[in-house]
Amino acid sequence: MQESPIADAHHTRPAPKRNTVAWLVFWSGAILLLAALIYTAVVRVRESFAPDFTLTAVDGREVSLSDVRGKTVLLNFWASWCAPCREEMPALESYYQANRADSFEIIAINVGETRKQAQDFAAELGLTFPIVLDGDASVAARYRVFGLPVSVLVDKNGMILYRQEGQFTPESLEREITPRIGR
Repeated sequence: MQESPIADAHHTRPAPKRNTVAWLVFWSGAILLLAALIYTAVVRVRESFAPDFTLTAVDGREVSLSDVRGKTVLLNFWASWCAPCREEMPALESYYQANRADSFEIIAINVGETRKQAQDFAAELGLTFPIVLDGDASVAARYRVFGLPVSVLVDKNGMILYRQEGQFTPESLEREITPRIGR
C-alpha cells in the first residue's frame, strides 16, 4: 500500500512549538515583573527621603529642615482657614511641650497665607513651635500636599517615617508618633 502524499506532507511538517511560545510569554512576564519591582524600589527610596527646604518663619528667621537634622521632626502643613487644622493645633502644642526635650521638633508650615495671618493664628492659640511660611505652596507641592492638614514625620537622618492626612488627636499622636521618636 502506497502512502498518500498528503498524509506524508502532514507528518513532515514541523509541529507548532507551543513550548517556545509558553516560555516566551513566561519570560516576558518575568522580565516585566522584575522591572516593575526595581522601579517601585527606586521610587520608594527616592520618596522616603524628606526634601530639604528653607522657609522664613513668622519671626523673620530662616528655618531649614537640615537645621534640625539629628532630631525627629513633625512637619505640619496647615492654614488658618482650615477647621481641622485649628482643631488639631492645641493637641500638637501639648505634644510638643511634652516631647521637645526628647530630640523632637515640630515645624508648622503655613500654606499660602500672609505672615500676619499666620502670626495672628499662632498668637491666638499660643503656639510655641516654629511657624514658617510657604506662601507659594512650593514646599507643600514637593511633599505632595493636596489637602490640609497633612503631617509628615521625618527621622533624625532625614527619612520619612510616617504621613498623616487629616488631623491628629492626642490619642493618634501618642499612637503614631511616640513610638517613632528617636529612631
